Amino acid sequence: AADRATIGALVLDKLAGKARLTNEAMRLEPIEFGVFGGHYNGSLVFRLSDTPDIALRATLAGVDVAAATRFAGSPGTISGTLSGRLNITGRGLTAASLLQSAHGGARLDIVNGVVNNLGLVRNIVVATSGRADAGGGAASRDEPFSRLGTTLTIAGGSASTTDLRFESPDLLL
Repeated sequence: AADRATIGALVLDKLAGKARLTNEAMRLEPIEFGVFGGHYNGSLVFRLSDTPDIALRATLAGVDVAAATRFAGSPGTISGTLSGRLNITGRGLTAASLLQSAHGGARLDIVNGVVNNLGLVRNIVVATSGRADAGGGAASRDEPFSRLGTTLTIAGGSASTTDLRFESPDLLL
């Protein structure tokens, strides 16, 4: 347990967990911590071999999406509060090989946020009005939403979805 821990530049608050080391694996189970104002609770298993396996199972709640995207190098992109479930496994010695081999799924929901510079409603109004610029150039291109959610299937270095849903006061997509 630790009040604060860092992984590179990532700060984790109130880290608590149980580690178990064997000849075959290192298990962090359960493990929980605060991250970007929210909470992570789950497990992380490293199976040791010539090419290690990693298994991640977790729930997230209350994560500040603006803080997370700022940390990831995309500030001012999206805001809101994230919750979700992850179940992902991968195999490899490098971050690139882990990302390419990762497979599993995730359910993610962001509530009460804004996608900055999306201009979705404005573009739909322009496209359906027959006018070159409905609403003028000064209109906001930011899209507030009540819920943005998806279930992701992760495989082969990419994520796909069949149920992306964007709910806002002006649009249900």
